[in-house]
Amino acid sequence: MQFLHKAAIAVALAMPLASVPVSAQHYRWDFTVNGGYSWLSGKLIDRSDFDFSDFDLIDDFDDDIFDGGNKVGLGNGGTVGSQLGYWFSKRVGLRANFAYTASDISRRNDILFEPLVVNPLLVNPILRGPFDFFSHDINIWNGTGDLMVRLNTPRTRWDGFEWLPYVALGLGATWINPAGNGFNLVNDFPIIVDGEIIDGGGRDVVPIRCSFILDTCAVLEKSTKFTGLLGLGMDLRFKPSFGVRLEFGDRIWEAPTRLVDVDPDFPFLFREVADIGHTINQMYLTAGLTYMFGFVHPPVRTVVAPPPRPAPPPPPSTEDITVCVVDPTYAAGLRTITATRNLSTGDTTVMKNGNRVSLAEAVSNVPVAGNASWYTSGAPLEIGTTPHVFKYLTVGGTRNIEAGELAYLGTINGIPVFADRLTLAPALTNLGPNTDLNRLVMESADARTALETVSVIYVPVQPTGCVFQALQKQVEVRKK
Repeated sequence: MQFLHKAAIAVALAMPLASVPVSAQHYRWDFTVNGGYSWLSGKLIDRSDFDFSDFDLIDDFDDDIFDGGNKVGLGNGGTVGSQLGYWFSKRVGLRANFAYTASDISRRNDILFEPLVVNPLLVNPILRGPFDFFSHDINIWNGTGDLMVRLNTPRTRWDGFEWLPYVALGLGATWINPAGNGFNLVNDFPIIVDGEIIDGGGRDVVPIRCSFILDTCAVLEKSTKFTGLLGLGMDLRFKPSFGVRLEFGDRIWEAPTRLVDVDPDFPFLFREVADIGHTINQMYLTAGLTYMFGFVHPPVRTVVAPPPRPAPPPPPSTEDITVCVVDPTYAAGLRTITATRNLSTGDTTVMKNGNRVSLAEAVSNVPVAGNASWYTSGAPLEIGTTPHVFKYLTVGGTRNIEAGELAYLGTINGIPVFADRLTLAPALTNLGPNTDLNRLVMESADARTALETVSVIYVPVQPTGCVFQALQKQVEVRKK
């Protein structure tokens, strides 16, 4: 306890220093003094591993021991502790974590009756002298090394209050120390020579539940147990190097409970029969004052003049472009080629038969509507011959259409004809470059019927650029 008093004084002396303004807030170390409350769930013994109800002399005492349930546990109590942490980075650190909890046995220990049997046939022998073990204080010390992980990152510069949640995972030990006991647990009962005990020794224990009829007890041993810790906490920073730490967690360890035989000659000596310990969850809620020190100075930034910029590279003289061109011999009627454009002159060239020629020359022989007499004169485009003829008139202006939106039907006098891919009848699909639409209409009734459903067709106006003119089917109107 003197150590905790000194730690509290150190924190109190450090608080005025914490108010000194600084430009940053990264500290390697922190020291915390805390206090709070612990809830110890779990059991020391229960009826499943230690049940004397079949041979208790007075059943009422069994109800006193196991009232409200079938177990005996450790009582809740206040807790105090201290923590020393080191942060490797702003979010990850380690800490040494120490705590003390004052506990007791949560239910009445026992009343030991030594029977004086007047007649072995008596159902209830006469009881001689009770030994009361009504309450025992249990000192619980915990020490763990904890991995600390913050769930958010502290600000680089101090800018007022902030909160920093974290999780803690730890491993260590718990020391269970029953106070004021006079009972010993030995490996073997001592040898008595001339009324003196030879090889007495033993470990300190506290009786929890006994039957002197069978000379059997359950005891809690003074012992050290491996401990795991799970914690969730929050650091509340009110100053760059001063804050409050709130934490809720669970220390998990096994109770050192033993099933023992009682020495009939020395009833305060026990010999272990079995380990009947159960897992204890020592849950806690604490609040503490935290002082942070070991300030990490921000790195010194050296300003270096940037090197002179290198001269920009000369601008490129040409660039590669993609061009959509009309090709009646191609399966889709349209294809995309790569051309080279001269940035100075604007001329566009392509490779043809191993030679570089102008794009206009490469596509000069492609038939398109822009060169057809019917288009320039405004006459309709006719597909088929009498009596099976379909007439289409231009509607609207020219526009660019993506190649993937059109289906290639065939040609009229060499000019490719397209239709909307989504609305095309099945009989007009899979036609392509070898289909003369005039002949198809004359020879196929299915094709004529399918073409009746095509109200709009598209013809290319120029050999490059995917520029099309829409043509709408002319419908004959007769007067009645």
